[in-house]
Amino acid sequence: MKNKLSLISLFVTFIGGCGVGINIMLSEILYSDIDEFGNTPMWYQIFMYISLFTTFVGIILSAFFRNKANTKIIEKKIEVALLIIGSILMFGFALSREESYFKDVLICMGGLLFFVGLFCFISTEIGLHRNYIIDMKIPSMEEIWDKTDVNDFAVSIFLYLVDKESRDILSKEEKAVLIVRTFVEEVYNGGFEQFMDNSSGNYFNDLLESFELIKANKLIEIYKDIINKFPMNLSDEKRENVYDAIITENLDNIRQCDLQMYEIEGSYFDEIVYNYVMENKDRFN
Repeated sequence: MKNKLSLISLFVTFIGGCGVGINIMLSEILYSDIDEFGNTPMWYQIFMYISLFTTFVGIILSAFFRNKANTKIIEKKIEVALLIIGSILMFGFALSREESYFKDVLICMGGLLFFVGLFCFISTEIGLHRNYIIDMKIPSMEEIWDKTDVNDFAVSIFLYLVDKESRDILSKEEKAVLIVRTFVEEVYNGGFEQFMDNSSGNYFNDLLESFELIKANKLIEIYKDIINKFPMNLSDEKRENVYDAIITENLDNIRQCDLQMYEIEGSYFDEIVYNYVMENKDRFN
């Protein structure tokens, strides 16, 4: 449900941004000789107010419904591209001394792309920086040990570990469970590529070891060859460019791996988490 609401909030923001951009276009094409906004036609003013209101509603909805789980880094890249292209068109042609209708149209198109990119970028940034467990009750370990349903247990321990990581140091065993469960969530939501692109990619150096610790043999079988194509322990500056190039080069194979993972029953991931935690109870506190 929240995935749909996230898309709706982005769509509302997009529509509002388009409205603002179109207003800017109209102001340059139709009303460039009017100095004050209050002197423009009433329908134009109403259109601008509705567009701004729609944009702000979209951003407010984003604050409620967008989070790391339903927001993809590729959205941010597209929006940054729109901002750059829009800025180039606007300021590049605005600085040109040549006067022409074609130039004015390109400046207006740049404004449209810029405002759409800007408002959607704000919406996406909210999602990428908002933890998706923020509205969930974090269970205590005492409550987790009392759970008898394997799925409920796996979800609860994951929520507990996400919360604990933000305020404490995890044991090796706790970190392995967190990494494997994060990997599964990210791949289900957007594939291996999303796991690498999002902040979850910070776990990459420990990914294969975590699979081995938790005995996630099916994941090892599917992803080991792909994981071994990526160099370890790169700096943040180098990692993004190097990893993006490797992902692009191996995209077809990566997507085939994702398809194989999707065929695994979800209960498998719950069971390996449950079994591993129960075997190492003294390392979870």
